[in-house]
Amino acid sequence: MKRLNFSLLSGLLVALIAIILSSNQQTTTVDAMINIPNTPYYDELNILSDKTKENIEDQNQLYSTSKEKPQIAVAVVDSTDGDLNTYATDLFQKWRLGNKSDNNGILILFGYNEGSQNVRIEVGYGLEGALPDSLSKQILLNEKDKLKSKDKTIIDQGLNNVFSAVSVVVDQEYQLTSLQDSGVQNKVNKYRENAKKASSDESGPGIFAIIVMIIIFIIFISRGGGSGGSGGTGFLLGMLLGGSSGNSSGGGFSGGGGGFSGGGGSSGGGGASI
Repeated sequence: MKRLNFSLLSGLLVALIAIILSSNQQTTTVDAMINIPNTPYYDELNILSDKTKENIEDQNQLYSTSKEKPQIAVAVVDSTDGDLNTYATDLFQKWRLGNKSDNNGILILFGYNEGSQNVRIEVGYGLEGALPDSLSKQILLNEKDKLKSKDKTIIDQGLNNVFSAVSVVVDQEYQLTSLQDSGVQNKVNKYRENAKKASSDESGPGIFAIIVMIIIFIIFISRGGGSGGSGGTGFLLGMLLGGSSGNSSGGGFSGGGGGFSGGGGSSGGGGASI
């Protein structure tokens, strides 16, 4: 009876996970997405001002002369056709941002999405240490009011501010002379402090939750017993691990082709969204 209950519960959990994963699938294929642009920005909605475009171009021009050759692209689209995070990861990969060896690209994505106005900072593997999720979140939260505005001019200001802050983080990581003024640099230092505090506040409950999950998992296995229980558990773990690795692109992409691309494009889903 216990084995039967275990198998039934495992089956229900697997079915639930499958439904969740399928509901999050991106409806737009990578091939159908925006091709690599000739500039470090793409603006479907004519939101970016000449000033913002100049800031993006000048900063990336500076990066192109550096040893590390990082890249920061900005994309403004009408719709992400579903999940923002998946769209960002797929577009990041297609554009092959960052250099091939370091995967040090960053994508700032704005999706109008029928008024939801979602924004994401997608970070390549090579810069996840310099720009952790908590810091990306702080940058976005500070500009949230502007990014959610109905005024294109104000949205543009928000995107320009996000780009400037992200570029300062990259400048500091590679010890490059920043094109941004001291005010932006001071803001980034404040964001770092807030990010550390937020991470510290969240670490306690997070660790506790993991411990509780491990205890429940051990009890679950011990009650299931037998090879049938272990098989169901292994399949369930395979589903979970497979789903969690879906945002990883593997190795770097080829650097061939034209447009704004460094040959990188490998991201594990690091970054933040609002």
